[in-house]
Amino acid sequence: MYQVLLATLRQQARSPLTWALLVLALVSWPISVAIAPLTTTLSSGTATHLSYNIAFIALIAGALFGDMRLEELRWLMCRQSPPKVAASSVLLLASSSLLPAALCLVPMAVLSAHVPGGALMSLALAALHVAVIVQLLTSLGFSPSSRSVGIPILALLLPASIPSGAGHSSFLWRLLDPLAGAPLGDTSFSMITFQLGSIVALYLLARAPRLIPT
Repeated sequence: MYQVLLATLRQQARSPLTWALLVLALVSWPISVAIAPLTTTLSSGTATHLSYNIAFIALIAGALFGDMRLEELRWLMCRQSPPKVAASSVLLLASSSLLPAALCLVPMAVLSAHVPGGALMSLALAALHVAVIVQLLTSLGFSPSSRSVGIPILALLLPASIPSGAGHSSFLWRLLDPLAGAPLGDTSFSMITFQLGSIVALYLLARAPRLIPT
């Protein structure tokens, strides 16, 4: 598993596209603030909210990029046992998602000298969440092109379509939402518990088809 991870990291480090995306993530927040219509009246709370939104979009973009790279390495990963392949895939996807998202918060940390600690934890949980969602879609037979459409729908359109007063009926949708129905930065005990439970449940569900004899 470690050999596969190292091979993937070396391959991504040699790609100009990888570095271009990381640089874009690093400068995205200052650029967004500079071109915002209300730049002169932008409060710290609004700037934080803006940076979180940019970081989450970068997280989704990183997951799609990681999935594309992972697809190119299927031939190498198939030599590993199924549990190792699943674990490697989740780690690679989560890392690919988290790195650009975390970089999006660096300018805010430098310019405002403050980034809530819960933001990084929330991003890490969201990165793991979206990684197991990708694994689930893969195990269900969705093609790479279908996943590239499905992930943004689940991450962006699905949460926006859930009524705020949906109550317990929104459980399934929260399970498939990388933020689990909460705003980025929410690190309450109940939120962390639900996130971890969702990640484990989706991972086991993604592995279930492989456990069924064919």
